[in-house]
Amino acid sequence: MIWLSTAKPFLVRADLNVPMQNGIVSDASRIERLIPTLKFLIAAQCKVVVLSHFGRPDGKPNPKFSLKSIAQEVERYLKQPVAFADDCVGSVAENAINALTPGQVIVLENTRFHPEEEANDPAFAKATRQTRRRVCE
Repeated sequence: MIWLSTAKPFLVRADLNVPMQNGIVSDASRIERLIPTLKFLIAAQCKVVVLSHFGRPDGKPNPKFSLKSIAQEVERYLKQPVAFADDCVGSVAENAINALTPGQVIVLENTRFHPEEEANDPAFAKATRQTRRRVCE
């Protein structure tokens, strides 16, 4: 039996690096494989936070590589609203996560919008942990 706390967000590091053509997901198999996990966590009344990278945006925000359209696709497959945060660290992410209620899902913006992500920068890894820790405490 897995113990899950509904009072704390549950971070899911997902592979949402899906193929796109003209801004539309052309192969949703990675999203489809994620849905059972999300449904399990939703049924357990978790606050579900999805973190992923997408493409190679060269460490800066680029609408072409935003996870916003992918979050909409997750919403379509999940058949329930999915929130989206415009960043994956800092106050933007923290505030969006704090706004969740049990059973809700949020997708955070592309981790690769930060150059430190691809560089495996320990400070960036710490920042992502800090966001999660501040929200979970």
